[in-house]
Amino acid sequence: MTMDVDKLSTLEMIDPRPLPPWRSDAFTEIELEHDRETVRERAEIARNTPNIVVYSDASGCEGHLGAAIVALNDGDEVMDIFYAVNMVFKLAHQRPIIGNSSHATATILCDSKSALQAIQNAKNKPGQRIGHATLHAATEVQAKSMTLRLQWMPGHCENIGNDAADPLAKEAAQPGKTHHFRPLLSKENAHIRNKIHAQWGQEWKSSTKGSHLQKIDNTLPLRYTRKLYGNLPRNRAYLLTRLRTGHNWLSCYRKKIGYSDDDRCECGAQETARHVLMEYPRLREPRAELRRQVEDALNSVSSLLGGSNEGEKGKLDTFSRAKTVRAVLAFAEASQRFRSRAS
Repeated sequence: MTMDVDKLSTLEMIDPRPLPPWRSDAFTEIELEHDRETVRERAEIARNTPNIVVYSDASGCEGHLGAAIVALNDGDEVMDIFYAVNMVFKLAHQRPIIGNSSHATATILCDSKSALQAIQNAKNKPGQRIGHATLHAATEVQAKSMTLRLQWMPGHCENIGNDAADPLAKEAAQPGKTHHFRPLLSKENAHIRNKIHAQWGQEWKSSTKGSHLQKIDNTLPLRYTRKLYGNLPRNRAYLLTRLRTGHNWLSCYRKKIGYSDDDRCECGAQETARHVLMEYPRLREPRAELRRQVEDALNSVSSLLGGSNEGEKGKLDTFSRAKTVRAVLAFAEASQRFRSRAS
C-alpha cells in the first residue's frame, strides 16, 4: 500500500513552533464540567439570558467533515450558520446597544470535549490550523469589546439548540460541501490504515496458506493475538504456535510432510490436535480437570486455542481467552503427545 505523493501537498501543514506564551487568552472561560445534569442546567440558564448563545456541532461522513452553528432568536426559530466565532461577532453587531454600553457576552455551546480541550491546550498536532484560526478569530472578537465563553454540553440531551445543530452538521459533511481548511493528517492516516487493513483482510481470506489457522481463528491476527503470546514463556509460545498452525509432531502432520506413513493414533483414530485435546481416551482424567478450568470452551478447538468466530467487530474477552489457553497448554505439555518423535 503506497500513498499518492501529489496528495501530500493538499494536506494540512503542522507548524512546529509553539504559540507565544505571553499571548492574551482568546476565551475568558472554557467550561468542561463533567456532570451531565449540571451541564444541561447551565446550558438552559445560558439560553435564557440576554447574552448571545450559539450551539456548534461537527460531523464526519466517509472522509468528509462538516460543521454547523445555530443561534436561536426570541421566537425559537432556527437558522443554520457556519463558523461560530465569526458569526458571534456578526450577531453582536446586529443587536441593539442598550444604554451607553457596547460590551456584550457570548457563550458557544459545544458537545465535543475533545474539541474544547484542543482549543484549551493548543499543541503541534493534527487540526492545528483550525485551532489557531479559532484562537485568532476569538482574539479579534474580544478586541471589539466582546467577552467569549466556551462551554461543553452533552449531545442528544433534548436541548433545542444542540438538536438543531446536529442534522445541519451532518448535512454539511456530505460530499460537495467545502471549507477552506486542508484535510487533517489524522484523517488521512486513518484512511490509509483502513485501506491497509482491508487489503490485508482480502489477502488473508484468499490465501491458499494458513487454512488450518483460519479454521482455528477466522479473524486477522491483531492485538488480541499478540496478547495471547505476550506473557507466555518461549517454550509455551512455541507450543501454542504448533497447535494453532497444525505444524506439530502428531501423526496426521508427520504423514503430510513425509515423516510417517501412518496418520493414526495408537487408539486407532486419526491423530490430530482435536483428537488429543478432546477425545484421546487415555487422557480422560486430565481432561476432566481441564473441563473444570475451561468449562464450555472444551466443546470447541477454536475456543481452546484462543480463536474467535465473532468477526472483526465482535467483542473479545482477552483475559478469559488467555486463561483458557494457559490451561490448555498445561494439559498439552502433561499429555506428552506434542513432543518431538524424530528418530
